[in-house]
Amino acid sequence: MVSPLAYVIAFLLTFLIGGAVIYALTGQNPITVYGSFFAHSFFSQYGILEVLAKATPIIIAGAGMIIAFRSGLWNLGAEGQMAIGAIISTAIGVNLNLPAGILLPVIFLASFIGGALWSGIAGFLKTRFGVHEMLSTLMLNYIALKLLEYMISGPLSMPHPNYPRTSEILLQAQMPFLQYPLNTTFLIALALIPIVWFIINRTSLGYRLQAVGFGPEAARLAGMDIAKLTMIIMLISGGIAALGGTVEVVGDFMRMERNVTGGYGFTAIVVVMLAREEIIAMPFAAIFISGMIVGASSLTLAGIPASFSQILIGLLLLCVVFAGYIERWLKQRWEYAGKIAC
Repeated sequence: MVSPLAYVIAFLLTFLIGGAVIYALTGQNPITVYGSFFAHSFFSQYGILEVLAKATPIIIAGAGMIIAFRSGLWNLGAEGQMAIGAIISTAIGVNLNLPAGILLPVIFLASFIGGALWSGIAGFLKTRFGVHEMLSTLMLNYIALKLLEYMISGPLSMPHPNYPRTSEILLQAQMPFLQYPLNTTFLIALALIPIVWFIINRTSLGYRLQAVGFGPEAARLAGMDIAKLTMIIMLISGGIAALGGTVEVVGDFMRMERNVTGGYGFTAIVVVMLAREEIIAMPFAAIFISGMIVGASSLTLAGIPASFSQILIGLLLLCVVFAGYIERWLKQRWEYAGKIAC
């Protein structure tokens, strides 16, 4: 566990290095650039709303991934699972004319099942053939994204589109905005946090899942069915992650386009790593990373590519790992010095 002080040092080190790069490449004052960067995200009302909106699918995808990570399984397929959720929610939202009170629960339930089955492929490959889930979930990402492209260019494509996209989902399938661009789907993301925390920490299933993650051999000797638990983990993890694609369809795009998943499934990996797989810390990490994504639009005004924000995110992850290592090293040295003194 990395202490709050280590996180603060990592943040400062990240922006110090980033500032040095900005000054070296552009000659501009990093303080001015960073001021504009955060003014577009955390220091304006619209910016904050946009940050929270972008954090919504990341929080949901991250919640699904944490269940797998805490169980010792590397589900890196959130992006693909989000794509499956987007496909299913769009297909139902366009074609199934039901009252909102029935249609929206059907959309979320069907998306969860679809994402669970998609992730279950990786679980089956692992339990039946020993294929590592890191490899299979990564490969499934690309299959799902290509399937999404096929659907918006073929079976679900709107008539005569200017570019590949589907028709807009029915009005009763669209969730209302709290204040544009922040949708009520953000409340769903927040509600998932205590639910996932409760599953992990207060249920017998959660204890068994963590037992598999901490020591699979010990769990096997204790009589646990590792193959069955692996499938359960992958099903739950993928089902939750798929809802990240669903909220983008019913709460943002109101249709399906090529960039509907937005790379948020991959961003969620960084967020979960920053949160050290802690479900309570994960939303805060997601909001901070979302702020860096939103602030990227201001970089172009300073003549800096918006992709520089991705470099900062990568730097931040490295600095957190480095700060954690230094913290552990200092703690060990302190304990060793204490023993010598005694």
